Amino acid sequence: MGTSFFRFNSFCIPLAGKNPYKFVFIFVGILFSIFVVVLFRYKQVEPLVAAHRGGTGDYPENTIIALENALKNGADILWVTVQLSKDGIPMLYRPTDLSMLTDGKGAISEFTAEELKTFNAGYTFARTDSLGNTIYPYRDRPVPIPTLEDFLRFIPKSVPMLVDMKQLPVEPLVHGIAKVIDSKNAWQRVRFYSTDALSLYIMKTYYPEAKLFETRDITRNRLLGVSLSGECDTPPPAGTWIGIELDRKLTVIEKFTLGEGRSNIYAQWWTRPAIDCFRSNGDVKIMFFGVNSKEAYEKSLKLGADIIMMDSPSAIKTFRSSSRWKFPEEDNLEMKSLRLFFGPFLRMLINVH
Repeated sequence: MGTSFFRFNSFCIPLAGKNPYKFVFIFVGILFSIFVVVLFRYKQVEPLVAAHRGGTGDYPENTIIALENALKNGADILWVTVQLSKDGIPMLYRPTDLSMLTDGKGAISEFTAEELKTFNAGYTFARTDSLGNTIYPYRDRPVPIPTLEDFLRFIPKSVPMLVDMKQLPVEPLVHGIAKVIDSKNAWQRVRFYSTDALSLYIMKTYYPEAKLFETRDITRNRLLGVSLSGECDTPPPAGTWIGIELDRKLTVIEKFTLGEGRSNIYAQWWTRPAIDCFRSNGDVKIMFFGVNSKEAYEKSLKLGADIIMMDSPSAIKTFRSSSRWKFPEEDNLEMKSLRLFFGPFLRMLINVH
């Protein structure tokens, strides 16, 4: 029986025996196994999606219809904003005046919970039809302002909830929210956020079982420290939850003897060094706000965000389908090595004879 060969670039290896291609099949199997390992090495871990105000871009914000459809559209976490009614009931509503979203007028705190439920929370919600006209689909289908209790009753217990405390004075708000959370035994389901550091301080002081985000002031200072000095001086402790914008418009103020100077910048403060710094003490959950474009999603994916907050959860399927597999850039040493390795392998298959 004659001897067969297969060619690997300029090398010819003799194959003898009854099955001359047995070695080729074994070699191909080994290379395929390596390829599968490499493929899964670079499979991206997709961040969880938090529906901002229940998905304010898809449905009237902070309403049950928005929350329900956010879950249907693939949201993993629900974010809502809470204020107190005149009679101390926590309501899901964000702006300072009812006229901004409803057919009412005045502050939430000027009306009782029952009165607030008569206003249409979808009154100003607008969409553009196929002809480019602006339409208001909920003016003829009123959507009530829900209470925090409605929210807890509606949401499955398996769905994490993030509550943004958005009202002054903060102490009555904190106690009003805590009363509802306690009555529903929901402390483990909810994490609290506020742009007002005092709200978080009061919540933790009176209710130590409450789970909180780190304050914006502390997070901002950590990010600016990494960005401006290049040093990781104050990484957060393990177990911390961080929530802040992926990118942010900032005003830098420089003070000097004769006055001050101001510079408006667009801070792209989340970088790989910043991520590495924030996680240097162990497991820290990082949540990016304002991830509402494919580009922002891909940047969040590349940086390794744990959670992203979106206005339109309905867009997440499109973002994920176009970003499911990402390989390193070509200038990455490991990627060059893979090309050098698999290139000859493909040519070998062609030159087998």
